Amino acid sequence: MSFCCENCFEDNFLKDYIKGHGSIGDCDYCGSLGVFCNSVSSLTDLFEPIVDLYEPLEKGTHYLDDDNPSDFGDSLVQLINDDWQTFSDELIKSGQDGQLLEDIVNATREPKEFIDTSGLWISKDRAFTSSLPEDHWEEFSDYIKRERRFILSLPEYEDPREWLQHRFLLSEFTKPAGFCIFRARMGSLNVKGEKIPFDPIEMGSPPPEKTRAGRANPPGIPFLYTALDQPTAVAEIRPWKGALVSVAILVLTRQIVIIDLANIPPIETPFGIESLNWVLESRQMLSILGEKLCTPIDPQTSEIEYVPTQYITELIRDLRYDGILYKSALGPNNNLVLFDPNSARVESVELVHVADLHYTVEPYRPHYD
Repeated sequence: MSFCCENCFEDNFLKDYIKGHGSIGDCDYCGSLGVFCNSVSSLTDLFEPIVDLYEPLEKGTHYLDDDNPSDFGDSLVQLINDDWQTFSDELIKSGQDGQLLEDIVNATREPKEFIDTSGLWISKDRAFTSSLPEDHWEEFSDYIKRERRFILSLPEYEDPREWLQHRFLLSEFTKPAGFCIFRARMGSLNVKGEKIPFDPIEMGSPPPEKTRAGRANPPGIPFLYTALDQPTAVAEIRPWKGALVSVAILVLTRQIVIIDLANIPPIETPFGIESLNWVLESRQMLSILGEKLCTPIDPQTSEIEYVPTQYITELIRDLRYDGILYKSALGPNNNLVLFDPNSARVESVELVHVADLHYTVEPYRPHYD
């Protein structure tokens, strides 16, 4: 029976696992003496979900006849190290990382069932037949826009309710009462020939009867769309050069808990996570949601294009979050939509002049399916 130690790994979960379940001994792989060690077989179950993210490289599935296989695949240990930084630098430099992985993977298998980890492998999502998270989003979007609107019947892992099943998938933050946010509105008032900003009462969300569909809200249900700074708030209303814009400073009236789709952090470790493949896909779907929230929609496009993000927003709202933070495609900072317009009040309003605009253009390259 072979033993590996805490020093064989860079991953903190594995280091802590070995310290908590192992005993003092000498390592058969990195050569450390008098350290916490575990049998390689005790780590097999932890590695199975990670190995399951990859598959041996196959012609016709991952590359074509005229392709060089090495341009597409790599050793399994190299892929895992690149994706997850699992093994320690010292073990990698000694060349023992591949041997340790092979021993862990095959420790509980019969010889005829051994997995060859030294051949060329590839991530499963790179197969020609693989269905990417972007494909799942499009399937969901088409379904909810054109088939069923309020009661969904989708396969498991494609139903958005599954993406939000575990709150640990979500990145969230709390802001206290008094925190400042910004909201802009094109134009100003003309009082006795002098232009002044709109009255504070005009800078909140519209009443239900005047509420149009937005990225997060359906028609008739007002949300409060704001930004974390003034330039972003102004950019979001797409002003022209020379335009006058009324910009309100709002303060939160109570503490809020927000889901953060602008800064979804990477998973620190893939080990010890139940249904790892599903968790990774769910996080990717949340990233796509954040991108869809910030993507400008042509004003001439039907409001039906808002329906997918409105549906996901309703699911998030049902988890008792107060709003969503998402990136701005137009401004330098992030946007914040609050589900309850009364959770912020207008503190002051300033009239600003749009002095300049900056655009970046590039050649149009049509996309062909």
